[in-house]
Amino acid sequence: MDVSIIIINYNTEQLVLNCINSIYQKTTKLNFEIIVVDNDSEQFNLLQNDNRIKFIKSSSNLGFGKANNLAAKYAQGRYLFFLNPDTILLNNAIELLYNFMESPNSQNVGICGGNLYNEQLQPSHSYRILFPGIIYELFFLTKGFPFKFFIKEHFNKTGKPLEVAYITGADLFISKELFNKVKGFDKRFFMYFEETDLCYTIHQLGYRIINIPQSQIVHLEGKSFKLKKTREKLYYQSRRLFFKKHFSHTYYYFCNFIYFFNCLTRVILFFIIGKKHLLQIWGYKLCLFFK
Repeated sequence: MDVSIIIINYNTEQLVLNCINSIYQKTTKLNFEIIVVDNDSEQFNLLQNDNRIKFIKSSSNLGFGKANNLAAKYAQGRYLFFLNPDTILLNNAIELLYNFMESPNSQNVGICGGNLYNEQLQPSHSYRILFPGIIYELFFLTKGFPFKFFIKEHFNKTGKPLEVAYITGADLFISKELFNKVKGFDKRFFMYFEETDLCYTIHQLGYRIINIPQSQIVHLEGKSFKLKKTREKLYYQSRRLFFKKHFSHTYYYFCNFIYFFNCLTRVILFFIIGKKHLLQIWGYKLCLFFK
Protein backbone atom coordinates (compact mmCIF):
# COMPACT_ATOMS: atom_id res chain seq x y z
CA MET A 1 0.00 0.00 0.00
CA ASP A 2 1.45 3.37 -1.04
CA VAL A 3 -0.62 5.90 0.90
CA SER A 4 -3.22 5.90 3.66
CA ILE A 5 -5.39 9.02 3.40
CA ILE A 6 -6.82 9.99 6.78
CA ILE A 7 -9.84 12.27 7.21
CA ILE A 8 -11.60 13.25 10.44
CA ASN A 9 -15.35 13.82 10.35
CA TYR A 10 -17.23 15.89 12.89
CA ASN A 11 -20.65 16.85 11.54
CA THR A 12 -19.19 17.44 8.07
CA GLU A 13 -20.46 14.36 6.27
CA GLN A 14 -21.23 16.02 2.93
CA LEU A 15 -17.90 17.83 2.90
CA VAL A 16 -16.10 14.54 3.54
CA LEU A 17 -18.01 12.84 0.72
CA ASN A 18 -17.06 15.67 -1.65
CA CYS A 19 -13.44 15.28 -0.57
CA ILE A 20 -13.52 11.50 -1.10
CA ASN A 21 -15.04 11.92 -4.56
CA SER A 22 -12.25 14.31 -5.56
CA ILE A 23 -9.63 11.85 -4.31
CA TYR A 24 -10.98 9.07 -6.51
CA GLN A 25 -11.33 11.42 -9.48
CA LYS A 26 -7.78 12.78 -9.26
CA THR A 27 -5.77 9.85 -7.85
CA THR A 28 -5.42 7.07 -10.42
CA LYS A 29 -1.80 5.94 -10.22
CA LEU A 30 -1.41 5.08 -6.55
CA ASN A 31 -2.40 2.15 -4.40
CA PHE A 32 -4.23 3.98 -1.60
CA GLU A 33 -6.84 3.61 1.08
CA ILE A 34 -9.07 6.18 2.77
CA ILE A 35 -9.66 6.00 6.51
CA VAL A 36 -12.38 8.17 8.03
CA VAL A 37 -12.69 8.59 11.78
CA ASP A 38 -16.04 9.92 12.94
CA ASN A 39 -15.74 12.02 16.10
CA ASP A 40 -19.23 11.20 17.43
CA SER A 41 -21.13 13.14 14.75
CA GLU A 42 -24.90 13.41 14.53
CA GLN A 43 -24.87 12.34 10.88
CA PHE A 44 -22.58 9.61 9.60
CA ASN A 45 -24.80 7.00 7.88
CA LEU A 46 -23.61 7.73 4.34
CA LEU A 47 -19.98 7.44 5.39
CA GLN A 48 -20.59 4.34 7.46
CA ASN A 49 -22.09 2.60 4.43
CA ASP A 50 -19.51 3.81 1.90
CA ASN A 51 -17.52 0.74 0.85
CA ARG A 52 -14.75 2.91 -0.61
CA ILE A 53 -13.44 3.76 2.85
CA LYS A 54 -12.46 2.29 6.19
CA PHE A 55 -14.87 3.82 8.67
CA ILE A 56 -14.00 4.11 12.37
CA LYS A 57 -16.72 5.32 14.73
CA SER A 58 -15.63 6.99 17.95
CA SER A 59 -18.07 7.19 20.85
CA SER A 60 -16.75 10.65 21.76
CA ASN A 61 -15.12 13.64 20.12
CA LEU A 62 -11.42 12.78 20.35
CA GLY A 63 -10.21 16.00 18.80
CA PHE A 64 -8.07 16.31 15.68
CA GLY A 65 -4.73 14.90 16.80
CA LYS A 66 -5.99 11.95 18.83
CA ALA A 67 -8.45 10.91 16.10
CA ASN A 68 -5.66 10.99 13.51
CA ASN A 69 -3.49 8.85 15.77
CA LEU A 70 -6.33 6.33 16.01
CA ALA A 71 -6.62 6.13 12.22
CA ALA A 72 -2.85 5.78 11.84
CA LYS A 73 -2.96 2.57 13.90
CA TYR A 74 -5.14 0.98 11.22
CA ALA A 75 -3.23 2.46 8.27
CA GLN A 76 -1.46 0.06 5.91
CA GLY A 77 0.23 2.65 3.69
CA ARG A 78 3.93 3.44 3.77
CA TYR A 79 2.91 7.09 3.83
CA LEU A 80 0.16 8.87 5.74
CA PHE A 81 -1.70 11.82 4.24
CA PHE A 82 -3.70 13.81 6.79
CA LEU A 83 -6.38 15.68 4.86
CA ASN A 84 -8.99 18.09 6.19
CA PRO A 85 -12.64 17.23 5.54
CA ASP A 86 -13.22 20.63 3.90
CA THR A 87 -10.76 20.04 1.05
CA ILE A 88 -11.10 19.17 -2.63
CA LEU A 89 -8.23 18.05 -4.85
CA LEU A 90 -7.70 20.25 -7.90
CA ASN A 91 -5.24 17.87 -9.54
CA ASN A 92 -3.33 14.67 -8.80
CA ALA A 93 -2.11 16.37 -5.62
CA ILE A 94 -1.51 13.19 -3.62
CA GLU A 95 0.46 11.55 -6.42
CA LEU A 96 2.67 14.63 -6.70
CA LEU A 97 3.45 14.58 -2.97
CA TYR A 98 4.12 10.84 -3.08
CA ASN A 99 6.38 11.15 -6.13
CA PHE A 100 8.38 13.91 -4.45
CA MET A 101 8.90 11.87 -1.28
CA GLU A 102 10.06 8.92 -3.41
CA SER A 103 12.49 11.07 -5.43
CA PRO A 104 16.19 11.83 -4.71
CA ASN A 105 15.14 15.44 -3.94
CA SER A 106 13.43 14.32 -0.74
CA GLN A 107 16.66 13.57 1.10
CA ASN A 108 16.15 14.37 4.79
CA VAL A 109 12.58 15.60 4.18
CA GLY A 110 10.20 14.69 6.98
CA ILE A 111 6.94 16.31 5.89
CA CYS A 112 5.56 17.87 2.74
CA GLY A 113 2.32 19.53 1.68
CA GLY A 114 0.83 21.35 -1.29
CA ASN A 115 -0.47 24.79 -2.20
CA LEU A 116 -3.94 25.59 -0.88
CA TYR A 117 -6.63 27.68 -2.57
CA ASN A 118 -9.83 29.16 -1.18
CA GLU A 119 -13.34 28.63 -2.52
CA GLN A 120 -12.76 31.30 -5.18
CA LEU A 121 -9.53 29.52 -6.23
CA GLN A 122 -7.41 32.34 -4.84
CA PRO A 123 -4.12 31.52 -3.05
CA SER A 124 -4.68 30.60 0.60
CA HIS A 125 -2.52 30.09 3.68
CA SER A 126 -0.51 26.93 2.94
CA TYR A 127 2.45 27.10 5.35
CA ARG A 128 4.48 29.36 7.63
CA ILE A 129 8.06 30.45 7.24
CA LEU A 130 8.47 30.95 11.00
CA PHE A 131 7.58 28.81 13.97
CA PRO A 132 5.65 30.61 16.74
CA GLY A 133 8.02 32.69 18.84
CA ILE A 134 9.07 36.28 19.53
CA ILE A 135 9.53 37.30 15.88
CA TYR A 136 6.27 35.55 14.99
CA GLU A 137 4.39 37.54 17.65
CA LEU A 138 6.07 40.82 16.68
CA PHE A 139 5.10 40.17 13.06
CA PHE A 140 1.40 40.24 13.97
CA LEU A 141 1.77 43.09 16.46
CA THR A 142 3.29 45.37 13.80
CA LYS A 143 1.12 44.00 10.95
CA GLY A 144 4.26 42.62 9.35
CA PHE A 145 6.54 45.69 9.51
CA PRO A 146 9.51 45.44 9.07
CA PHE A 147 9.43 41.66 8.68
CA LYS A 148 7.17 41.77 5.61
CA PHE A 149 10.15 42.82 3.52
CA PHE A 150 11.72 39.37 3.94
CA ILE A 151 8.69 37.28 4.97
CA LYS A 152 6.58 37.74 1.87
CA GLU A 153 4.28 34.81 1.35
CA HIS A 154 2.41 31.90 2.89
CA PHE A 155 1.79 30.56 -0.61
CA ASN A 156 4.48 29.23 -2.91
CA LYS A 157 4.60 31.10 -6.22
CA THR A 158 8.11 29.98 -7.18
CA GLY A 159 7.02 26.82 -8.98
CA LYS A 160 9.71 24.92 -7.06
CA PRO A 161 9.80 22.97 -3.78
CA LEU A 162 10.26 25.40 -0.90
CA GLU A 163 11.59 24.71 2.59
CA VAL A 164 9.25 26.12 5.24
CA ALA A 165 8.79 25.98 9.01
CA TYR A 166 5.55 24.05 9.02
CA ILE A 167 2.74 22.87 6.78
CA THR A 168 -0.88 23.54 7.68
CA GLY A 169 -2.78 20.56 9.02
CA ALA A 170 -5.14 20.66 6.03
CA ASP A 171 -2.78 18.55 3.90
CA LEU A 172 0.14 16.96 5.72
CA PHE A 173 2.10 14.12 4.07
CA ILE A 174 4.55 12.02 6.14
CA SER A 175 5.99 8.52 6.16
CA LYS A 176 4.30 6.18 8.60
CA GLU A 177 7.71 5.15 9.92
CA LEU A 178 8.60 8.72 10.92
CA PHE A 179 5.12 9.39 12.29
CA ASN A 180 5.42 6.36 14.55
CA LYS A 181 8.97 7.35 15.52
CA VAL A 182 7.73 10.63 17.05
CA LYS A 183 4.63 8.86 18.46
CA GLY A 184 2.23 10.77 16.23
CA PHE A 185 0.35 13.91 17.15
CA ASP A 186 0.48 15.05 20.76
CA LYS A 187 -3.03 14.15 21.94
CA ARG A 188 -3.06 17.10 24.35
CA PHE A 189 -3.71 19.38 21.36
CA PHE A 190 -7.46 18.96 20.89
CA MET A 191 -7.51 21.33 17.93
CA TYR A 192 -5.01 23.85 16.51
CA PHE A 193 -1.21 23.76 16.78
CA GLU A 194 -1.10 19.95 16.49
CA GLU A 195 0.51 20.20 13.04
CA THR A 196 2.79 23.02 14.24
CA ASP A 197 3.89 20.86 17.15
CA LEU A 198 4.48 17.82 14.92
CA CYS A 199 6.50 19.82 12.39
CA TYR A 200 8.53 21.47 15.16
CA THR A 201 9.32 18.10 16.74
CA ILE A 202 10.40 16.64 13.40
CA HIS A 203 12.39 19.77 12.53
CA GLN A 204 14.25 19.46 15.85
CA LEU A 205 15.29 15.95 14.76
CA GLY A 206 16.99 17.45 11.71
CA TYR A 207 14.33 16.83 9.07
CA ARG A 208 13.18 19.40 6.52
CA ILE A 209 9.59 20.52 5.89
CA ILE A 210 8.81 21.18 2.21
CA ASN A 211 5.98 22.82 0.26
CA ILE A 212 5.28 21.34 -3.19
CA PRO A 213 3.46 24.03 -5.24
CA GLN A 214 2.40 21.71 -8.05
CA SER A 215 0.18 19.85 -5.57
CA GLN A 216 -3.02 21.93 -5.56
CA ILE A 217 -5.92 21.60 -3.14
CA VAL A 218 -8.97 23.73 -2.35
CA HIS A 219 -9.39 24.38 1.37
CA LEU A 220 -12.85 25.63 2.30
CA GLU A 221 -11.37 27.09 5.46
CA GLY A 222 -13.79 27.40 8.34
CA LYS A 223 -16.57 25.34 6.76
CA SER A 224 -15.78 22.40 9.03
CA PHE A 225 -15.74 24.39 12.27
CA LYS A 226 -18.02 27.40 12.61
CA LEU A 227 -18.30 28.25 16.33
CA LYS A 228 -16.17 31.40 16.57
CA LYS A 229 -15.78 31.70 20.36
CA THR A 230 -15.11 27.99 20.79
CA ARG A 231 -12.51 28.21 18.04
CA GLU A 232 -10.76 31.16 19.68
CA LYS A 233 -10.71 29.41 23.06
CA LEU A 234 -9.24 26.21 21.61
CA TYR A 235 -6.67 28.22 19.66
CA TYR A 236 -5.52 30.06 22.78
CA GLN A 237 -5.31 26.86 24.84
CA SER A 238 -3.29 25.08 22.15
CA ARG A 239 -1.02 28.08 21.66
CA ARG A 240 -0.28 28.17 25.38
CA LEU A 241 0.44 24.42 25.41
CA PHE A 242 2.82 24.73 22.45
CA PHE A 243 4.89 27.47 24.11
CA LYS A 244 5.00 25.74 27.48
CA LYS A 245 6.01 22.44 25.86
CA HIS A 246 8.88 23.75 23.76
CA PHE A 247 10.21 26.91 25.42
CA SER A 248 11.30 28.24 28.81
CA HIS A 249 8.89 30.00 31.15
CA THR A 250 10.65 33.32 30.54
CA TYR A 251 10.35 32.98 26.77
CA TYR A 252 6.70 31.93 27.07
CA TYR A 253 5.75 34.87 29.28
CA PHE A 254 7.55 37.34 27.02
CA CYS A 255 5.72 36.00 23.94
CA ASN A 256 2.47 36.09 25.89
CA PHE A 257 3.06 39.72 26.82
CA ILE A 258 3.48 40.61 23.13
CA TYR A 259 0.32 38.66 22.26
CA PHE A 260 -1.61 40.38 25.07
CA PHE A 261 -0.41 43.80 23.91
CA ASN A 262 -1.39 42.85 20.36
CA CYS A 263 -4.95 42.05 21.51
CA LEU A 264 -5.16 45.18 23.67
CA THR A 265 -4.08 47.58 20.91
CA ARG A 266 -6.65 46.10 18.54
CA VAL A 267 -9.43 46.36 21.14
CA ILE A 268 -8.61 50.05 21.61
CA LEU A 269 -8.36 50.65 17.85
CA PHE A 270 -11.64 48.94 16.96
CA PHE A 271 -13.41 50.71 19.85
CA ILE A 272 -12.25 54.09 18.55
CA ILE A 273 -13.22 53.46 14.93
CA GLY A 274 -16.48 51.72 15.86
CA LYS A 275 -15.86 48.27 14.36
CA LYS A 276 -18.18 46.36 16.71
CA HIS A 277 -17.70 42.91 15.16
CA LEU A 278 -13.90 43.10 15.31
CA LEU A 279 -14.11 44.64 18.79
CA GLN A 280 -16.07 41.60 19.99
CA ILE A 281 -13.57 39.17 18.46
CA TRP A 282 -10.47 40.82 19.89
CA GLY A 283 -12.22 41.60 23.16
CA TYR A 284 -12.93 37.90 23.60
CA LYS A 285 -9.30 37.07 22.81
CA LEU A 286 -8.24 39.55 25.47
CA CYS A 287 -10.62 38.02 28.02
CA LEU A 288 -9.05 34.59 27.50
CA PHE A 289 -5.94 35.81 29.33
CA PHE A 290 -7.97 36.08 32.53
CA LYS A 291 -9.73 32.70 32.33
